[in-house]
Amino acid sequence: MAMHSPISGARLLIVDDSPNDRRYLRTALSAAGYVVEEADSAIQAQNTLRENSYDLILLDLVMPGMGGLELLRLLPERRDYAVIVVSADEDVPSKVAALDAGANDYVTKPYDLGEMLARVRAALRSHEAAAEADVLHAGVLTLSKLNHVARIGDRQVPLSVMQYRLLALLASRAGQVVPLEQIVRELWGRDGAHQRQSLRVLVKKLRDKIEPRMDKSTLLCTEPGIGYRLLG
Repeated sequence: MAMHSPISGARLLIVDDSPNDRRYLRTALSAAGYVVEEADSAIQAQNTLRENSYDLILLDLVMPGMGGLELLRLLPERRDYAVIVVSADEDVPSKVAALDAGANDYVTKPYDLGEMLARVRAALRSHEAAAEADVLHAGVLTLSKLNHVARIGDRQVPLSVMQYRLLALLASRAGQVVPLEQIVRELWGRDGAHQRQSLRVLVKKLRDKIEPRMDKSTLLCTEPGIGYRLLG
């Protein structure tokens, strides 16, 4: 059977207490070109996730000790991987509970192998698209809109909410002058007309955090009387 190409470099973790189920799924996924690892319990999966990064978790619900649903609820809300629940439980409330807890998809055992591979591809594509949409690049700056995190190269820059909003606005139009009127309107709404001094203070504090040199503006430039420009 011809296999579609997997998402480049995708790493998958199978979490299931059944050795036969893990072997069957791992064989198919490995043949499709994925890098696959296994965990035989939710506890082992927790430990593995602390030390390794994955693109997709295939999670059984019914396991001794901690169940898959409990593990799912303990996973970070803003995680870097998708989750497909793979379970023999066909009960609708179980499906709803898993999806409400953060699963991206739910596949019932026994499953058709072709459909499973298609669901894996779809989950990886969807998660990759969401990750790309979340990230905003502007020169050496990288911003995560979901987590409100800014980085300059590999260095994370701690920003207040207003500092991040200003930086994100300028980064979305990197290389262009953003007029003062637009900035104050975006940041303060209808009250923005009276916030010119607040904006100057905000820009100074932002510069203190992102500029590599305190005596020279190389990233955030002022266009006197017009607005501000973030160099792309």
